[in-house]
Amino acid sequence: MVRASVALPAVLGVVLLAAFFAAPAADPPDEYLVVAEQNQTATAPTAYGDLAAGDRAAFDAALANDGSVRYVGETYPDGVEFPSGGDRTSVTEQRVEYESTAYDLRFVYEPTFPDSAGVLRTLGSLVGGVLSLAYAGYRAATA
Repeated sequence: MVRASVALPAVLGVVLLAAFFAAPAADPPDEYLVVAEQNQTATAPTAYGDLAAGDRAAFDAALANDGSVRYVGETYPDGVEFPSGGDRTSVTEQRVEYESTAYDLRFVYEPTFPDSAGVLRTLGSLVGGVLSLAYAGYRAATA
């Protein structure tokens, strides 16, 4: 007959390990920011009509949102190319002339990282599960 001093830690260990595999810490989606600011000293700006369709849509969205628009994940317009900075923030910039006004148009890639609480919770589940199963095995061996 299985004793409670063995069964309870074994069940707890299995539940904790199942939680570790069922809900691992996931990376949140990266963020992409488009900023359009007036620049009176811009030299040789690109005409608004010469922008690619995606860049034009992002520029319009930024102007409509007080000069900036943030995209979470890859929800930005098709054809927009953000810099790939790997694990650090990256920025590309171009000058745009729109309705006789020059703008700096910046495309900012902002990588995001898992929060420490989520990682600790996931690792705690793994360690707790392993320790509970080890304790149950020890209790079964000494019983």
